[in-house]
Amino acid sequence: MREFALEAEVTGVTLDELLPIETRAQLRLIKMDIEGVEVLALRGMERFLREVRPCLVVEAYDERLKLFGTTLAEMRAFIEGLGYRESRPWDGNVYYDPAR
Repeated sequence: MREFALEAEVTGVTLDELLPIETRAQLRLIKMDIEGVEVLALRGMERFLREVRPCLVVEAYDERLKLFGTTLAEMRAFIEGLGYRESRPWDGNVYYDPAR
């Protein structure tokens, strides 16, 4: 498989900024597969994760995360630091439920 490197400038917005509180409160599951920028996305929804407490399914691999300066272990530590617990063994996805 060949890897291609492309550069693009994009405007980012966090989930906390994007969705009104009424809409955020209805979300119960977040599924992410964004090729290495999962930690950046999680940081952009930190308030949402603390307040709404949805379940998380995050596809993540060290090789991709390292391209953006983080690791699977760091991602797990961030999620667990928000009060989540891993609910299933890793299979390419990490599964987290909010600890109550």
